[in-house]
Amino acid sequence: MNITEILDSLPLWGIFAVSLLITFFSIEFGFLMGRRRQGRLKGGEKVFTGPVVAASFSLLAFMLAMTFGSVDSRFDEI
Repeated sequence: MNITEILDSLPLWGIFAVSLLITFFSIEFGFLMGRRRQGRLKGGEKVFTGPVVAASFSLLAFMLAMTFGSVDSRFDEI
């Protein structure tokens, strides 16, 4: 059995619900792990998340640029 056959048999709202739950639990798990790690830090130590945020926004910008580039090239063909 092919994976596309399995996904074709599932309703779209079911796939959306599962994706939403996975996303929600991933965010919640990350938040709890961050709180736990923050509790273990000594005194006034800080965790700097700036580089991680910058890398995430850079990746998002790259993905948006690639998407708009492909859409633009298809729009020009019409």
